[in-house]
Amino acid sequence: LLRMLLFLMSLWTLQKLNMSRVYHFIRGQAMIKLYVIMAMLDIFDRLLSSFGQDVLDSLYWTVRTQPRSWRLLYEPLVALVYVICHSFLFFVNVATLNVAINSADQALLTLLISNNFAEIKTSVFKKFDENNLFQVASSDVTERFKLF
Repeated sequence: LLRMLLFLMSLWTLQKLNMSRVYHFIRGQAMIKLYVIMAMLDIFDRLLSSFGQDVLDSLYWTVRTQPRSWRLLYEPLVALVYVICHSFLFFVNVATLNVAINSADQALLTLLISNNFAEIKTSVFKKFDENNLFQVASSDVTERFKLF
């Protein structure tokens, strides 16, 4: 019941968001700014995922163990703010990838390569055996599916 309420409240709030303004704001940026935006989105996604896991675990624990606690007054609000912020972050991520796909030059390829350049650089100069190479390839495939 609480999950459905969080979902519906966040859906109602995000429907008020004008994504065309966000898209056109991102489209007006230079290519180097797209790289910075993607790097920042990746960092904030990881931070919000960690924070959100703790917030939702805390809310679940409070509902299960202390259903009449005063914490039930503010924890759902914190969870709602988290869900809205993280959903907005994904919307901006999709808009940024859409800008890169619709650009005339090779922005998408440049963006994907430059976004993982540090990872590529560290893996090129290491000596891998077959098992380690398979693990790296599997994690890369998982990250690619996360993008799309």
